[in-house]
Amino acid sequence: MNRHPEFAIDLDKIIASKSKGKKLPAFLVRWMKRILHVDFLNEYLTRGHVGVDFCTNAVKYLDVTLDVQGFDKIDTTGSTKYTFVSNHPLGFDKIDTTGSTKYTFVSNHPLGGIDGVALGSIVGEAFDGHIRYLVNDLLMNLKGLAPLCIPVNVMGNMQSRDLNTKIDEAFASGDQMVMFPGKLCSRKIDGTSSAPARSTAGSRTCPGARHSSARA
Repeated sequence: MNRHPEFAIDLDKIIASKSKGKKLPAFLVRWMKRILHVDFLNEYLTRGHVGVDFCTNAVKYLDVTLDVQGFDKIDTTGSTKYTFVSNHPLGFDKIDTTGSTKYTFVSNHPLGGIDGVALGSIVGEAFDGHIRYLVNDLLMNLKGLAPLCIPVNVMGNMQSRDLNTKIDEAFASGDQMVMFPGKLCSRKIDGTSSAPARSTAGSRTCPGARHSSARA
């Protein structure tokens, strides 16, 4: 297997880019590398998968089995325009299947990682790789995933000057859009994994939400 060492993440450089000149204690950086399983991640990342192939092979690498229901009702020709899925157990039965709508997939983000790549794999394979994510800009450090992503700074108020243009172009393109507008992943509450009940209105993670009629 050919390796791509340039795809590995360097946590020290990532921390430096976000810490605004402040240096974290070495023991804390070591703890973060351990808790984030950086070596385990780099073992996969250096395999060099890119785009939807990155998502699909990540699911396999993590030995996850996906149970997908209702997706066969979606028109995957790419000729549909702006139908949005809101709260519904499956949501898919509300989608126009006449072939005249483009989709925006708005999802919960309970696990913070595998759910994102799983959805990318399912939707990406169905639409022949034509998907884009609105993501935390930290994910741009995953070079295999980055080509699918529009980065949003969720840890500060400064955004790139061309962010709105990129979002406009993505929604106007033939790509299917994927977003997780809640911004927060689930947290353990009394031993149970549960997402906090928060409005997504005005969330910095989805400045392009003005394009849709979706409701949280």
